[in-house]
Amino acid sequence: MGLLIGKNDLCPCGSGIKYKKCCDGELEYLGTENYEGKQIIYNKIKIDSCRKKVMDLREKLLDSETKKPLSTSMEEGLALLRDSYLIFDDGASEFKKYSPCDKGCWHCCCSIVETAIIEAENIRSYILENFNESRKEQLSKKINDVSRFQPSPIQMSNEQVKMNYLKQSIPCPFLDDNYSCSIYPVRPITCRKHMVFSAKNLCVSGGRVCMYESSIINDTMINIVQISGNVYRDIFLKGGRVPVAKPLPSWFADGFSDLKISV
Repeated sequence: MGLLIGKNDLCPCGSGIKYKKCCDGELEYLGTENYEGKQIIYNKIKIDSCRKKVMDLREKLLDSETKKPLSTSMEEGLALLRDSYLIFDDGASEFKKYSPCDKGCWHCCCSIVETAIIEAENIRSYILENFNESRKEQLSKKINDVSRFQPSPIQMSNEQVKMNYLKQSIPCPFLDDNYSCSIYPVRPITCRKHMVFSAKNLCVSGGRVCMYESSIINDTMINIVQISGNVYRDIFLKGGRVPVAKPLPSWFADGFSDLKISV
């Protein structure tokens, strides 16, 4: 999509230099404007670099000759997951300045949070390392309170189920008393990808919003599912039933000593 800016205009990067002498050829227009009427402009070179990193990471998940999934240890899987998050967040940072989303804005935190098993394990480890017993008990109580509203793994991708759940305005149990995410550093990709360019009042009223979309989102989600498959490969090969993904609270219905991996 062509950039809607003149070569003699000041560069959108904020350098104070004319565009033709600064980022000419590096910036592109997303094809829409944000809630303030600003053109959503991003650094094409940076985004292309992120896309390449995502695909390079995928190569690490497959045997170089057979292209079949590799068996991956939990430690390696968690490291690959964190790399996936870093790459994704780096790309998404190009667009955050155009979004009204900020700390304390929690309306999207009433959605079904589709969470891969490796992400759930990452969250479980974070909670065990950073939450005391009292805090874990409080969190378990919140999880139990919302458990009955959680759809099954099969239902959670149904658009009508998603909309019906969102209309109930059930806050995520991982929100703290200030409506901030208590597991923000390890939040799942479903949360990381949720970014809107429309006004906040549309999120509050349930109106149609303009959301961030990118091939990096889908490719990163594919990688995370593959990481899960690699780590739990032996169970799958033995015919064990391990859901690749479930609604976030459902993984911790039995507490944090282990994941609830049954369907």
